[in-house]
Amino acid sequence: MATSKPESLFQEELTCPICLQLFSEPVVLPCGHNFCASCIGEVIEREAEEGQHTCPECRSEHKGKAALQRNFKLCNIVEGFKSSECTAAYQVLCDMCLENALPAVKTCLKCEISLCALHLKRHGEKKTFQSHSLVDATADLSARKCSLHDKPLEYYCVDDKSCICVSCCIEGNHKSHDVKSFKTAHAELKLILESQLKEITEKLNLSESLLQKANENETAVKAANAEMKQKAVELLDSLAELVANYKAHVIETIEAEQRPVVESLQQSIRRVTEQQSLLKHTQLQADSVWTEMDEFLFIQKLLTI
Repeated sequence: MATSKPESLFQEELTCPICLQLFSEPVVLPCGHNFCASCIGEVIEREAEEGQHTCPECRSEHKGKAALQRNFKLCNIVEGFKSSECTAAYQVLCDMCLENALPAVKTCLKCEISLCALHLKRHGEKKTFQSHSLVDATADLSARKCSLHDKPLEYYCVDDKSCICVSCCIEGNHKSHDVKSFKTAHAELKLILESQLKEITEKLNLSESLLQKANENETAVKAANAEMKQKAVELLDSLAELVANYKAHVIETIEAEQRPVVESLQQSIRRVTEQQSLLKHTQLQADSVWTEMDEFLFIQKLLTI
């Protein structure tokens, strides 16, 4: 079904800017922009690594999932819009209009016909029709008929929690049951439902509050963990620096204590080496003199050693 310009603009206002579909479980950010809960949730998860969350519309910063609030009013508006579109797409026409049938406003369960506003007025003017049950216009009456007696369902059995016809009240299994007219049952059940809805709303608000608090606690715990991690790294780095400095100090102390000993040993080694070299030289000279056979030269060489 084609939508008129105002309807198109209205539908645009009810469209999520991320998925470009009608809002599904809409939530609102502190900046006032609305998104599907799942759509903005995916965005927040992608931004988690960056540690900064911004609105996809205006780029204003927020606190992630902890900043999300369920927009119940917008949710109701979207559901109403969907319902109106569905109703317009399957509009029931008046059975009494001969030409250019107008949209029906009511359906008579007794006559089993749908009536526009004009024919409904004429229908109500006849006394014999004034007792007939009228419901919102519908093209399918089978769901409003008793499967046993093929008569309109006009009563509610409290005991069996089921809709019944007049024959069920008189001759059926519901004769001794607590039976009420739809009007009376509707009023009573609506009060019960209203009470249940109030209780559900309170529980939902409580769960939203608990969820928000849990998200805030999660954020706080993550922040505390990050701070503890940073402090632990700084402490370990400080300890590593102290160990390195102490290591250098110990090595320097040992070297300072051992330096005189090492220098003394090195001096001793040099003296022994020099003596060894001198002895080797003297040995070579003695060997040369020992092999000399001339008595004069033997004595001359010996005197030079």
